[in-house]
Amino acid sequence: MANNKPISWYVKVILPVVVGFIIALLPPLGEPLTVESMRFGGIFICIIMMMIFNIFPDFVISTSGLVLMVALKVTDFGTAFSPFAGTAVWLVVAAFGIGAAVAKTGLLKRISYLVLKLFPETFKGQILAFYTAGLVVSPLIPSLTAKGTVLGPFAAQVAESLGYEKDSKGARGLFAAVTIMATIVGMAFLSGAVPVATLIGMMPEEFRPDMTFFGWLKGTWVWLIITLVLTFFSILALYTPKGADEAAESGLAQKELEKMGPASTHEKIAFICLLFALVGWMTTKLTGMNTTVVGLIALMILFLTGVMKAPDFKNLIAWPAVTFIGNVYALAALISKMGWATYLAEVLRPILGPVASNAWLLVPVICIVTYIMRIVVMSQTAGVTIIWAIFGGLALEYGIHPFVILFPGYLATLVWHYPGNNTTTTTLLASTGGNMVTFNGTFQYNIVYMIVTLIACTASVPLWKMIGYC
Repeated sequence: MANNKPISWYVKVILPVVVGFIIALLPPLGEPLTVESMRFGGIFICIIMMMIFNIFPDFVISTSGLVLMVALKVTDFGTAFSPFAGTAVWLVVAAFGIGAAVAKTGLLKRISYLVLKLFPETFKGQILAFYTAGLVVSPLIPSLTAKGTVLGPFAAQVAESLGYEKDSKGARGLFAAVTIMATIVGMAFLSGAVPVATLIGMMPEEFRPDMTFFGWLKGTWVWLIITLVLTFFSILALYTPKGADEAAESGLAQKELEKMGPASTHEKIAFICLLFALVGWMTTKLTGMNTTVVGLIALMILFLTGVMKAPDFKNLIAWPAVTFIGNVYALAALISKMGWATYLAEVLRPILGPVASNAWLLVPVICIVTYIMRIVVMSQTAGVTIIWAIFGGLALEYGIHPFVILFPGYLATLVWHYPGNNTTTTTLLASTGGNMVTFNGTFQYNIVYMIVTLIACTASVPLWKMIGYC
């Protein structure tokens, strides 16, 4: 078979290896770096560059890097892959599994349609309906993709019934509402998005016990309210079409519910397991039960009752994502363990010290740097890992809680500058059947999202100061 890879592909493979090799061979740059630290630095830069070039899957790149670290005696195997023996990765497995079960049984659709049918079938009514449905299901479903693949097709149906042409103001407005409520708002809840578990896993261990359901919500509620208000009214201002008060096809959501028929036994079991997990996550302070244990109990009940089958464990859980997330936990921990957090804090202090010591500057700088960085860094998790590497050590020295770095940092990675830049948005766009909006039709709201995130995160600083995060 002929090898048709262009020369640029080989450049993208060789260049990170060469750069990493050079860094790895440099003598220690200063205290507390060691020979092993330099090897780690070389491999870490190689990993980041390869993820930027996006030539291999992220989980393959990161796993290869960790294996190489073990082979070169940078660290031992147990340390490199320790996250896979801890609770954080298994919480991600539980979250993916529960989300898959809820989507598989149709429960997510049913809950969404029950909410959507309560609102007027006009443009403004349906925007409010999507906001309400999104807010209801966000704490229930950890999978952003699952929420998008349910709300996206229904939004396309609403757009069609209202007579909105592809890329019209009305169609773009409905898509913007679903984008915010399906792929963004879940970040406010411990149980609302798998990336929340990723961010908690990246924090130093001493900070993790406080990240319970309400512990997480304690830091996000101001951002949530401001985001809901600003995005809702910006959608109405930008996209309300002529004839916005004209109704859609009568009873669209009710018709979808009738097609589904009565709730199945599996739906009912999934609902009970979902409710158990949600209540369990909310009450960990009272019960003393670990959030991961709660999630795994719910997941195992789904298997024991037949809602989930053995093949589902293989096919419905995103194992490449689980592997990559676990690898990111390891890399984040090794940045500190290998002395790079301390070294970078000292080196960057003259430049970033005034920023890292002042949350009013730190938060908007993180957002803006991430927006720019995401032009070249494809992976959202890789993006927030870079932000943590740059700002984490220095901010911790100034008493800044990791939440203040990681939460706005990840929100800022959720932009969609170009097709494929945000896999969740790409999936949501595909779920509409390609008949609602083009990617170019969504770009204006990408700009709005960046502005809203910058405002909402910065406006959260007083809250974060009040609770001792900065």
